[in-house]
Amino acid sequence: RHPNGQKDVAVDERALWGDSGGVAYDANTATCTNSRCHSDGAASRETPGAATFSTPRWDTPLTGACGTCHGVTAKSMTTGAHVKHLTILGDGPAQGCTACHPSPEEPTHVNGRVEFTDGRTLSQTTACDTCHSPGGPFNGVAEAKAKWTTGASVSCEGCHDSAPAVIKNVQAPNIFGDNRTYGFRITGHRYLTCNTCHDTLEPSTHFDGDPRTYRADRDNYRAAFGLKLGGLNVPRTESEIYTASDFALCYTCHLEANVVGMPEGYSNALFTHSDPPPPGYPILPGIRLTLFRNEREEGLNLGNVPANAHWDHLDMNWVVWDSDGDGVWDSKPNCTACHDVHGVRSVDEQGARPAQTLADMGIVYGEDPELGPYGEVTRTDYLRRCRTCHEVPGVRYYRTP
Repeated sequence: RHPNGQKDVAVDERALWGDSGGVAYDANTATCTNSRCHSDGAASRETPGAATFSTPRWDTPLTGACGTCHGVTAKSMTTGAHVKHLTILGDGPAQGCTACHPSPEEPTHVNGRVEFTDGRTLSQTTACDTCHSPGGPFNGVAEAKAKWTTGASVSCEGCHDSAPAVIKNVQAPNIFGDNRTYGFRITGHRYLTCNTCHDTLEPSTHFDGDPRTYRADRDNYRAAFGLKLGGLNVPRTESEIYTASDFALCYTCHLEANVVGMPEGYSNALFTHSDPPPPGYPILPGIRLTLFRNEREEGLNLGNVPANAHWDHLDMNWVVWDSDGDGVWDSKPNCTACHDVHGVRSVDEQGARPAQTLADMGIVYGEDPELGPYGEVTRTDYLRRCRTCHEVPGVRYYRTP
């Protein structure tokens, strides 16, 4: 039949799948039907599914362009966790196909198997390891593979532990630590969840590929860290006076009066305070008075006695905090200037970091025979932050019984 004037096409897919699969070519329409070469690959998975076929026309190249087989848009590529990976909406990284799979130009692109960049199938591939991190106390890879078919979100722990994930060349912050001696569940706000403070389900900068998304000159603190419940006002400029809304996220749980409230007779005369005081302030304490107070001249509070040291810091009229770590003071203090709610290690090879716990700050309590009970910050590396104002190597504050 060779010289019969017809374009006779015989398609044999047995070399790929062991059977022909019912593939056929229609010379009148110049199309292949039921070809697994032009399917979504469902029949080739480790757990085979029902394939969806496309029917490209030989004389119309666009009908066989990339995407016509797999439907590789976030809207139509709905199998497994593809939507999570392909979109930046919610908690997705907006990765491309070749972040996980071989390029279509590779000879293995149509070889009868759904493969990853290392030539392995889903259960065996290591292509997930960089982004999901199998190391550390939480095996993020095992969790991600187990949730693939449902498309459910993975936990924060798998990426943000002591062996953090790397996505778009940015290493995830270590939040959960080793989950034994330090980390969010051990030394941080362990009774809360990440979603208490962070909104990970709205379009955000979570996977923007920028290791320093927050910058003071962008004034994007809340968006950069995905904060909700009012967030925190950072940076606080010199012209901005104290208002509770600047600390709305923290005051959601921590009663403002317990943090900055002062009994009658307490001093509000420190030279760094707003003058005049913010309208309605200072306020009386709530159900208890903060332990961070100094009630003796011998305490390191620049002669402002007795005083609530939290109020002295939060009502400060000086810009003394480098909020974005670029070496330039850019903000008045906010809660996170001193406290790291995640409770990770406060000091590393780069120097002092914020702290959450008494252990991180090295706070010890004692009683002087003559002056009475006191608290003292003893971590000299942490005290580098305090030396902006306090020039001596220790910070001690006294409380009267």
